[in-house]
Amino acid sequence: MEQIEIIERIKTILENTGNTTNSFAVKSNIDPSNMAKMLEGKQKISVKTIRKISETFSVNYFWLLTGDGDMFLSTGNQIATNNKNVGDNSGNVTINGCAGKEQDDKRNDAMQRHILQMITQAYSKTEEQQRISNARFENLEKLLAERNRISDRLIDMLESKDEQIKELILLFKK
Repeated sequence: MEQIEIIERIKTILENTGNTTNSFAVKSNIDPSNMAKMLEGKQKISVKTIRKISETFSVNYFWLLTGDGDMFLSTGNQIATNNKNVGDNSGNVTINGCAGKEQDDKRNDAMQRHILQMITQAYSKTEEQQRISNARFENLEKLLAERNRISDRLIDMLESKDEQIKELILLFKK
């Protein structure tokens, strides 16, 4: 986790939600003085803090952690609905026009889509790395075959030289 980059992304969320550092911290159930220290880089940002911010403001957890993907989990007027709860006639609280379980389902679906996207990207990178490894292996096989060919030729030359030396010795003895 690169703390400086996460701090910048939290500041971006602050700007996009129109919250002060204090109100942002309170809504996220984070001690405001700790939040101030985190934003100054004086205190590490924990995974738990990232999760709280993600859940409170419907921020894409992986975006906050890595910078990959969209900032918010769903489309629509995310900023306004995160700053207030809208009641329907039944008295149930809705967010982004979705009541409780439906909102959770939307978050889970978005999270699953993002995880699938990250796995796909990682798999693509793995396939590319496999292609590179295979190409390197083929090059090594070619080099090894060339080395063996040269070694065999040298052995043949040495054996031939030994035979020539034996013939010369026989000639001198006569």
